[in-house]
Amino acid sequence: MLQRAFSFCVAVFGILCTPQMVRTQDIVGASVVVMVPSDAKLYFDGYATKQTGETRLFTTPPLKTGSEFYYQLKAEIARGGKTLTQVRNVPVRSGDTTYVDLTQLDPASAPPSATSLEPPPDDHGWPRKIEAEGNTIVIYQPQV
Repeated sequence: MLQRAFSFCVAVFGILCTPQMVRTQDIVGASVVVMVPSDAKLYFDGYATKQTGETRLFTTPPLKTGSEFYYQLKAEIARGGKTLTQVRNVPVRSGDTTYVDLTQLDPASAPPSATSLEPPPDDHGWPRKIEAEGNTIVIYQPQV
């Protein structure tokens, strides 16, 4: 195949092509697997996708081997009269499969929220103590 491609380059373009210029295996698409709530709308670079369900598989156009490309993925879901949105810039490489989890925009599937850094209502001064998961953090008043 390489010999035919070499002859084609010389005959048609009148130039000497290197094997690197004509190897078709250097240009391959990538796969992107996206996990979202089943009723979420999903956008790739601002364009709405048509797939539905919790796991959605997409294949990119051919990408140059060794280069990293980015897609902006946006998932939207309506909950309680509000639209929840999550946006992520996702790196992809030719021939690779990238997994993206956008399920966290659904409050029902979100992990418990982190401990708030706000002091408790009965804490009126410094130092402040924050206790979470068996750890205690002491915060002293900043010196200005």
